[in-house]
Amino acid sequence: MINQFQYQFDKSSKKFICPGCGKKRFVRYFDISTKQYLPEKYGRCDRDISCGYFQHPYKDKFGIENKTKWHPKPSEPIKAISFFDPEVLDASCKAYESNNFISYLRILFDEPTVSELIDKFKLGTSKHWPGATIFWQLDQAGRIRSGKVMLYDLRTGKRIKYPFNHITWAHKAMGLENFNLEQCYFGEHQIMTNPKMPIAIVESEKTAVVASTYLQKYIWLAAGSLTNLNIRKFKSLAGKKVVLWPDLKCLGKWRLKASELIEAYPKTNIIVSDFLEKNATPQEKEDGLDLADYLVKFNYKDFITAAKAVKPAPADMKSIPKQVVGVKQAMAPAATQDNFKTSQLLKVTNWDKEIIELEQFFKSARIPTDPIKINRWSTITDVARYLESEFATVRANNGNRTFLPALNRLKELKQFLFLQQA
Repeated sequence: MINQFQYQFDKSSKKFICPGCGKKRFVRYFDISTKQYLPEKYGRCDRDISCGYFQHPYKDKFGIENKTKWHPKPSEPIKAISFFDPEVLDASCKAYESNNFISYLRILFDEPTVSELIDKFKLGTSKHWPGATIFWQLDQAGRIRSGKVMLYDLRTGKRIKYPFNHITWAHKAMGLENFNLEQCYFGEHQIMTNPKMPIAIVESEKTAVVASTYLQKYIWLAAGSLTNLNIRKFKSLAGKKVVLWPDLKCLGKWRLKASELIEAYPKTNIIVSDFLEKNATPQEKEDGLDLADYLVKFNYKDFITAAKAVKPAPADMKSIPKQVVGVKQAMAPAATQDNFKTSQLLKVTNWDKEIIELEQFFKSARIPTDPIKINRWSTITDVARYLESEFATVRANNGNRTFLPALNRLKELKQFLFLQQA
């Protein structure tokens, strides 16, 4: 005999209107004995950060007559976790020239660094949407749990959410039936070869990839969502040194999660970083930036050089209290790159030389009057107006890494015209 909850979350993909926020993102409870939904108030909104509505039937004193938590059922075989064949992953590791996320990484980093990131995180290319990326989840034994398929803007690095949220799972995209997904943390396979390194966890896969280049004292993992910071999934990290890096405006909720994890795994050093909250501007806080949004404002090579120049703050791991504290109070292995403030980072090098060179080129080049298609994604209908707009952007934001894509677009156009007019 095994024990089962009588009331369970609906496992289908169906969503209802949330009583809290009014969005169609609500997962309702289901009575497995009657095969009926519970009253509409019982369930959880999957908008953990912006809503967080959660009404648990077992904790409610009203509305449900049967309060029995455990409902015995006849023994059923435990369904085995499904895994992908490594050949499927290997087959996806190509066509990076048409992978939007890889194109964005090439804006930020040089080619050797991008190649290293592709190999480190086992990034794949999906045909499900043109330009989509597969973020494969490999556990610490190297088994492939599945892959999250997402589409990014190749210039801004933002996820494409219009006209719908472009996100799915590899097993769903491939039409694999009876696939039993049991997630692990994205990037978890790195622990196999670096078992003693401290671990950093962020929410998004993109942030884990980007941050791993800037802050190299960590193994970077992505939870995928706040709900995945749970006791069951975190078991694989028990006993390790872990720093959680919440997005702006999420510090409180991540601290609550950390408290639960510390209680479950008291031998694990879990720290919640308040670095972003303490260093972000009011506008950055309003925009809810994550760590990657903050880091890409800096040239990664200069950032690493500055980080190495900062002396680590003394820290005795044995003296760290078993509670959630700021990252500046913790983890000696990571202190070198966490303890400097924004003012100690470095002034971003301006683009004066590059801007002047581009201006000189376009003054002497023949500017087309007809529309031109510079790559498979981009067509410029009015080149003269386009140049005026892009130059205005880079001059007004000289040295600001957020506007680096504008500078790179001018370089791309220069290369296109050079080849056309050579």
